[in-house]
This record gives sequence, structure tokens and C-alpha cells, in this order.
Amino acid sequence: MIDPGANMAGMEDDFEDRAERQLRDLEREEAALAAQEEGVRRKRDELQQKINKLELSLDVYREVMERQNGGAEPESTFFGPEIRDGTIAEMAEAVIRREGGVARVSDVVHVLLDRGKLTRNGRRGYSTVYSILFRDPRFKRVAQGTFALAGLPSARPSAVD
Repeated sequence: MIDPGANMAGMEDDFEDRAERQLRDLEREEAALAAQEEGVRRKRDELQQKINKLELSLDVYREVMERQNGGAEPESTFFGPEIRDGTIAEMAEAVIRREGGVARVSDVVHVLLDRGKLTRNGRRGYSTVYSILFRDPRFKRVAQGTFALAGLPSARPSAVD
């Protein structure tokens, strides 16, 4: 005689094993999709930064051409010696604009040192510039030690603020 309870237990074990295998397969597939999604997000961010740099370069080119053709003075303070007379924030804005809208604080510090705005006599230039950029609403922190111009589309909020 066949025990119906024994047969039922075997079917339950088969079902449980198959369901667990399917669950693991689906979890692996989900993890693979999440990794692909992260890669696509990174690539999209890189492309957006390249687009923003190119747009700013084009704007600078147009300003230079307008100036050479007798047009109005460009809005940018980066051109000419007048950058030395600006504030640290104004000079930083010019450097960040030149770098495509995003620049590291250390790059800004090097330009300010070269232009004579900061001295190398032991002052903490990095901390000074970082503090100014952090407080000024024209700038937005986009990564550790990196700022962008706040009005640009690439200046997205950062989770590290």
C-alpha cells in the first residue's frame, strides 16, 4: 500500500528546492542589473560633464570672438590682468569657468598662488579657498574637494555635502 503522506512530503521538498533555486537565480539577475544600472549612471554623468565643458568652451570662444570683432566686453573675469584685482571668489569663479564649470580646490589654489593672490608664507591656502567656495552661493560642492558653478546643470547636489 502506498502512503499518500510520504508522497506529499516528497513533492513539498521538490517544490521548495525549485522555488529556492528560482529565487537565487532571480536575485543574481537583479544584482547584475543593478551593476549595469550603476555603470550606465556613471557613463551618463561623464557624458554630462563633457557636454558642460564643451558648452562652456563654446561660450568662451564666442566671448573672445566678440571681443576681437569689437563687440561688448565678455562677462568672464578670466581674461587679462584684471583677474589679479578680483577677490578670491571672483578669481575662483574664473578658474572654474575655464576648467569647464567644475574644478578641484587644489587647482584653484595653484592658480591663485601663481597670480599672487595667495602667498606661500605658511598660510593655509587650501583651507581658505575651500571655505570661501563652500560659503559662496555661486559655487556648489559636487565631490570631495571639488566645486562647480551653482548655475550650471552639472552642478547637481552631492550626497557628500
